[in-house]
Amino acid sequence: MSHCSQTKTELSVIGAEAFALLDDNFPAAAPPPRRTPPQLFPFQYKRQQAYVVQQVSVQRTETVINCYEAISKYGGAHLVEYPKRKTARKGFFF
Repeated sequence: MSHCSQTKTELSVIGAEAFALLDDNFPAAAPPPRRTPPQLFPFQYKRQQAYVVQQVSVQRTETVINCYEAISKYGGAHLVEYPKRKTARKGFFF
């Protein structure tokens, strides 16, 4: 017989013993105490306000230049690769 052939009652007894051992060796921890700030003067502890920053929007104008103006301004070369022409199919023209 294999160890998997144990009945459900035996497995429940084994499980209960295991949890009892865990409870004995590792007791449940209490939650940490809640700290409250000492209120010496009530006006010191006000509810915090949200910090709001207003930004002034600045309108920027950007100049757009084409590739030829960029070549003359910054230097460089302009390379263009044209696609090869497709041969026309003979017989079907619409």
